[in-house]
Amino acid sequence: MPKAREINRHLLALLAKSHRWFEALKAGQSPSILSIAGAHGVESSDATQAVYLALLAPDIVERLVRGDHPEWLGVRQLLAMAPLPMEWAEQRRVLGMDGSSPAIVRYGFERREKRARKVGNRCSQ
Repeated sequence: MPKAREINRHLLALLAKSHRWFEALKAGQSPSILSIAGAHGVESSDATQAVYLALLAPDIVERLVRGDHPEWLGVRQLLAMAPLPMEWAEQRRVLGMDGSSPAIVRYGFERREKRARKVGNRCSQ
């Protein structure tokens, strides 16, 4: 298990924002991803990536909040991997939180990291 490190406040802000946006959609406060994107000045695809993170397994969120996650995993990397699988066990495997190596290549991490850098900067503000 990775050693806990300093809490990544940008990662926490992104997770909080993803949950707020997801709840706004679920409650009907925002009619669409497009309206959320417009209200926050991001592309709809970027808002979609962020909202997907509201579907992370609770134990993964807990580990991210505690700083008990793989050292390489930050805002850009998490966004670049969205959408993650819906199955929580598969999410743990993909993120390397099940004791295995992360499956970042399978999810196009390198290809999507540049785009996620832009989104991460906007989402964590």
